[in-house]
Amino acid sequence: MTWYRTAQIDDALRRVARMVSEMGGPETYELMENAEALHELEYKAQAIMRKAAGSPFVHPKRLENIIARITSTAWEYFEACKEGIETAYGDWNAKHQIESADRWAEMVWESIEETSDDLMELFQERGIQWGGIGIDSTDVLPYVDASELKNSQKEDVYSNVEAYEYDLDDFLNKHYKGWKQETVLALEYVQEHDLADEFAEWWVENRFDPIEYMRDVGFQSFLTEWDVKKAIAGKLYPAYMANWGGAVKGIKEDIKEAEKKLDSITYEDNISQMTAAVSLALNVMHVGGNITGEYFGFGLEALDRLSNLEVDEWDEEIKEEFRI
Repeated sequence: MTWYRTAQIDDALRRVARMVSEMGGPETYELMENAEALHELEYKAQAIMRKAAGSPFVHPKRLENIIARITSTAWEYFEACKEGIETAYGDWNAKHQIESADRWAEMVWESIEETSDDLMELFQERGIQWGGIGIDSTDVLPYVDASELKNSQKEDVYSNVEAYEYDLDDFLNKHYKGWKQETVLALEYVQEHDLADEFAEWWVENRFDPIEYMRDVGFQSFLTEWDVKKAIAGKLYPAYMANWGGAVKGIKEDIKEAEKKLDSITYEDNISQMTAAVSLALNVMHVGGNITGEYFGFGLEALDRLSNLEVDEWDEEIKEEFRI
C-alpha cells in the first residue's frame, strides 16, 4: 500500500513537471499576460507543496526538483515583466525630468514636437499646454530680444510716417507746440522739417506694443525656438512644479523603491518574492499617473483582475494531476 501511494505521488509529480514544461516561458512581452502567468505559477507551486509536502509518500528531493523547475519557469516570466516595467519607468522618467527647468523645457518641447509638423506655428495659434497649464505669446515676450523688435518697428514708422498720421498731432503738440502756426497738416509739418526719424523714435517709446507688433508682422519673423523654450523654463515650469511637482517627486521615489525591489530578486528567490516585486511595481505604475494605461493599454480593471484571479481551473488541473 505504501509503495502504491508513493508511485502514485511520483507519477503525479512527473505530470506536474510535464505541465510546467508545456506551459513554457514567455513568448511575448505583453506585461499583463506575463504577470498573470507568474501568478499562476506561484499559485500552483503553493498548491503542490500543500498537497505533497509532509506526505510520507513523497520523496522530499523529488518535490524540491519539481518546485525548482516551476521556479525556473517563473524566473523567465519575472524577467520579462521586469524588462517591460523598467522600460516604461525609463520612458516615464524621461518625460518627467523636473530636476532642471531648462532640461524640463527641452523635454516638453520634444514631446509636443512629436505630434506637430510645425511647433512654432502651433504655438502661435494656440500656445503650449502641459499638465493643464499653458503659456502663449505674452509669456514669451520677456525672453524675446526687445531691442530688435523696436529697431524693426522704428524703421517701419520712419519709412511710412503717413501710416501713423493719427499720432502726429500728439507728437507735435508735445515737442513742437507752435507747429500749427505754420500749417494745419501735421504730416506736412513733419515732412518739411525732416522730423520722421524723431517721430519714429518717439512713437516706439510711447506707442509700441511688442505683442501687437509681432502679431502684425508674424511671429516667425522674431520668435525663435530658444525664446519659447526659455519661456517654458521661466514661466511654465514654476507653475507646473507648484501644481504637480510634489506628486511627480513622490512617484519618482516610489519608482526607485519598486526598481530596487525588482533588482533585489535573484534566481534563488522563491516565486512569491518574484510575484510580490512585480505586483508592487505594477501598483506604482497605476497609481503613478496611469503609467500602465499609457504604455501598456490597461488600467485599474486589469490590476484588480490580477489581484482576484480565477483559480478554479488551476485547482482542477492540480487535482487532476495528483488525483488525491
